Order: sequence, then C-alpha cells, then structure tokens
Amino acid sequence: MSTGGRSRPGLLGMVTLNLAIAAGGFSALRAPAPAAAAGPTMNGGGSSFAKLEIDQWRAEVARQPYGLQINYTAQGSSFGRQQYRDGNLDFGASDIPFPASELSGWPGSQAGRKSFVYVPVSAGGL
Repeated sequence: MSTGGRSRPGLLGMVTLNLAIAAGGFSALRAPAPAAAAGPTMNGGGSSFAKLEIDQWRAEVARQPYGLQINYTAQGSSFGRQQYRDGNLDFGASDIPFPASELSGWPGSQAGRKSFVYVPVSAGGL
C-alpha cells in the first residue's frame, strides 16, 4: 500500500474481491462504463461468467497512463472461441478449452493465429 494519499489493495485483496463479485457476493458493485480511451483498441468476446471482471478491467485500463479501449461482447464461450479462431477477436474468454475438433484445421496463418496461450482470469463456485 502506498502512503501517497491513495492506497491500492494487495493482490490477495483484489483476487478476493474478484472472486466475491464473480460469486455474486457484491451484486451492488458494478463497473463503470469505460471512459473514452485515446490509445489502441482491443476486441474480445465470449464468456458471460467473466464479464463482470472484464468490465472492471476495461474501466481501469481505459484510464491514463494506459488509454486502452477494450470492447467485449459476452455471448458465451463458444462464441468467443469461434470468433477468436476465425480472427475476428483479439482475445476470447471461455469457460472451457478448445476441443480437439476445433483445433484440427486451425486457420492459423490466414487469421494471424499461429499460436495462443490459455490465461486463467476468473474463478468461482457454481
């Protein structure tokens, strides 16, 4: 925590808050709409489960010094995987990994998707 007037929660506090939001523990907390960003734009889509977290992150990275605009469409994991695979999104959020059937015939070079990395961003009980 800083002593310069504004403190930031530690990593554990942020993870705890994200888990509580994902589980519905803080249903009154809503991320503000991202302010207009002057920097680059990224497009993503997929999981509606991760939408609350992504909305919060969108708002945070839209501010300076980042100025990053992130557009996110929550239409389900299959939507995110398919749109990412086809090269229509910069990132896809999914509750499940690509099944082998979707990986065969991967359009890699045409869509600029030669490789990808799974990054866990959300956790919660169902």
